[in-house]
Amino acid sequence: MFDLAIIKAACNHLDAQMSQSLEGISSSTTFPFFHIFMDGNTIIFKDAPEMAAFGSRPYTTKIIAAEIIDAGGQSAVIKLIFQRYDPNGVKTIKAKAIWGITKIKNSWKVHWRQFLGEITATETR
Repeated sequence: MFDLAIIKAACNHLDAQMSQSLEGISSSTTFPFFHIFMDGNTIIFKDAPEMAAFGSRPYTTKIIAAEIIDAGGQSAVIKLIFQRYDPNGVKTIKAKAIWGITKIKNSWKVHWRQFLGEITATETR
């Protein structure tokens, strides 16, 4: 049950960001929120409206695999594999990331995420 709640928090966070739902982002995310790119650059979102604006993309993203790397107490780190789709629903790239999830008032929320890049055809996971 513990594991499912952590994975569900990640799914809810991504769905909320893709739909730019302020309510969904607020209920699935802690602020300030940190988005770390492969080169180490970081965007810090102070609130849901700022994060929603960042979610406006010419593609959609879906989680296709999730694995809890470690969890203890009120925090967890998960590895995610994503599939991106163009506006016509055609698969484009696969990518990977790690996310930090924290439990706040009995609810798991995404606190940070680090993009780890595209997955090449020769890379399995």
